[in-house]
Amino acid sequence: MPPPSQAMLGSKFLDGFETMAEPCLISAREEVAKLMAEICDLRPARWLSLCGHSGTGKTMLARRFGRFMRARGQFYNHTRTDAQLVRRWAYWGEAELARALREGDHHLVNDLSQQWLLVLDDIGSTNDSTGFITSAIGEILNRRAGKWTFLTSNRTVEQWATKESRIASRMLRDGNQVVKMECLDYSLRKLQEVA
Repeated sequence: MPPPSQAMLGSKFLDGFETMAEPCLISAREEVAKLMAEICDLRPARWLSLCGHSGTGKTMLARRFGRFMRARGQFYNHTRTDAQLVRRWAYWGEAELARALREGDHHLVNDLSQQWLLVLDDIGSTNDSTGFITSAIGEILNRRAGKWTFLTSNRTVEQWATKESRIASRMLRDGNQVVKMECLDYSLRKLQEVA
């Protein structure tokens, strides 16, 4: 019997989403499973962005994706034995990122820019009246062209275009995928099921 595919291995981390009938949840689950398989198969890097209002499942999918990556361990280039080719990845929520940047972690923008894979959850969610955090995220994302990147945001691409056009532009370039999460908040879905 052949070994299970990488997509099948990744699907167990997405359990629970297959029973949800909303088209945006089905589309998001399919895109995350596809991203998992492409990463495991070491395909050309791209971005996946899940955008929509709070409570639609974006962070839950990002966290499950993070668990999948932790379970996979380190990613190596199997054609070489050079230890420096270990593929590093990172998961950051914007609140934690904003706190670290405000506390003066000046290397963080460069470090996150260089990760083989970066998951940034909830971008655009912090109070950023000065634009400092948005500018730092824009700089990180500007340097991530051609690298695996998974974003979640309560803002749409159109809203990013008016706030920080570099972020919107990067979300749409080079075959990157944006899934609009236009469905009910999880709590409201539960209320509908009871009614």
